[in-house]
Amino acid sequence: MKNKGQAWTDIALTVVTISLVIAVLNAVFKASALFAPAIFTPYINQKFEPKPLNAEIEIFNVPPQKAYIEIGEIKAYGIPEKTRIEKITKKAKEIGADAIIIKERKEDATIAIAIRYK
Repeated sequence: MKNKGQAWTDIALTVVTISLVIAVLNAVFKASALFAPAIFTPYINQKFEPKPLNAEIEIFNVPPQKAYIEIGEIKAYGIPEKTRIEKITKKAKEIGADAIIIKERKEDATIAIAIRYK
């Protein structure tokens, strides 16, 4: 049988171990979000030719004045936001979008609408 001092030491070690496991899992989750690709949800059935890797994708915070169609929604997770925007524009090129409209910005996620000019 353990004495009270040993029991408290065991409890303290258990708490420290659990805290370390949680910290490691949190770091792994954040790292995985950093490498996760952007997620595309199409709004239409039409497919477009991908844009070249060096193509410029316009980024809007409000809808542009030009006529356009919404291709779909692109979501990216992770930190920093600059990385999320890079993931979104890369996906926009892959699906043949001309531009994106930022729909929502959160601490760890960005959502944009991919558009194509008419």
